[in-house]
Amino acid sequence: MNTASQKLSLNPSDLITKDLLELLDVSEMSQSDAAKFLSAVYDTIQTRILVRILNNIAPEDIDNLEQVLKEGDDKKIENILLKNNLPSLQQLAAEEALLYKVELVNEVKS
Repeated sequence: MNTASQKLSLNPSDLITKDLLELLDVSEMSQSDAAKFLSAVYDTIQTRILVRILNNIAPEDIDNLEQVLKEGDDKKIENILLKNNLPSLQQLAAEEALLYKVELVNEVKS
């Protein structure tokens, strides 16, 4: 089974410390294009976080989560995650951002 981390030939610390545009060798991209690209990356990561949460919480918590997300109450969101044995929102975001970064770099470099 090929995972993103197995295919990657970069120094793992580069994935954490280097800017995504630099890793993709597109640092010369115009500011406008870079902003659009990074906005799309951010949207994808947000979607991945939400999908991961929805796939791992109890069905009875889904409606509650929807309401809490509308309210924007981070403490209540964290409580729902904790109740369902999920990591914190910050941890989920870090994990999904890093996973997506690896996928993008592998896609461009392969």
